[in-house]
Amino acid sequence: MMHPEAPSPAHLSSQQDIALTCYLSVMLAMARSMRAVCSRAGLIYGDRLMRLPRRLGFDSTPEALEESRRALEAELAEYTEVTSAWLDAGSKVAREIVDIVEGLDQQASESQNLHAAMLEDLAEQMAEFAEVATPSDVRNALKRYAMGLRSYLHRRDVESRASLKDLQCRANQFAEWLARADPSHSTDPVTGLPNRLETERQLEACWHFGRPVSVLVFEWKGEDAATTAEARQAIAKQLADRLADLVRPRDVVGRWGPSQLAVIFECRGAEAMQRAGSIADWLTGGYSAVVDGAVATIHARVTVKVIERLPEETVAHLVDRIEQLRQEESAAGGTV
Repeated sequence: MMHPEAPSPAHLSSQQDIALTCYLSVMLAMARSMRAVCSRAGLIYGDRLMRLPRRLGFDSTPEALEESRRALEAELAEYTEVTSAWLDAGSKVAREIVDIVEGLDQQASESQNLHAAMLEDLAEQMAEFAEVATPSDVRNALKRYAMGLRSYLHRRDVESRASLKDLQCRANQFAEWLARADPSHSTDPVTGLPNRLETERQLEACWHFGRPVSVLVFEWKGEDAATTAEARQAIAKQLADRLADLVRPRDVVGRWGPSQLAVIFECRGAEAMQRAGSIADWLTGGYSAVVDGAVATIHARVTVKVIERLPEETVAHLVDRIEQLRQEESAAGGTV
């Protein structure tokens, strides 16, 4: 009996390369699907997934592949949870709007029926009083009916106004939900990263999980040639791409300001500080930009600030501390 020949090392290597290429292609397809199915959540989770293939291109050891598998499973599970919660929130507001509208229709129908009944009763009473009562009795009866009708109309008016106000509130909530579903409202057009508002929302999400959070704010200053809008945008895009490759896939990278990028680290400030300085050094260097119609290399110096969330601190307070720190450094002659 002949035994099949063992595959050669070159053949095994070729098969492994094909398998890795397929794995990376599937991962990128998942990332694109995340953005397409629910751009609100896909902006963050799709970006995280797209960073994994870039890392595996440099390190495709069995350990790295196993780590990427665990990260992929975790991201898919969390994306599903966040997307479901997001869609449920929109559905809840939509149902509330439908309930309010149906309630208004029912109130209008009941009001019309009651108005008809009251007018019919009033007509009968007037007919009876006209035959047996004195003019004074008729006037008193009409006065009582008028007061009752006025009181009823006032109550219905108050109830209708409250219902309409509630409907307007729900409509505003639904409009906000729709706006946030539009990726253009949460994405920085230059870098493709989450914009400032979306980055702050991601901070809120970290609050929900109760994890330790530190924010790294990277700020750059370029040479005089970088003063043109085109040059600044080119540097911002390249800085964003470099920074995304230097942080972990689960770290959120966002556009914080015109010359600032922020990274949300789910760790203590001391741990974040250990990496922050090295990342700033790696980001400092030359960047290509078009200046006066020609491609030029512009040197950009990058600095970083690390702000750790304090116990029981709100996002608004943390953001205020970041801005206050910037203002203090600016006043002292530091980088703005």
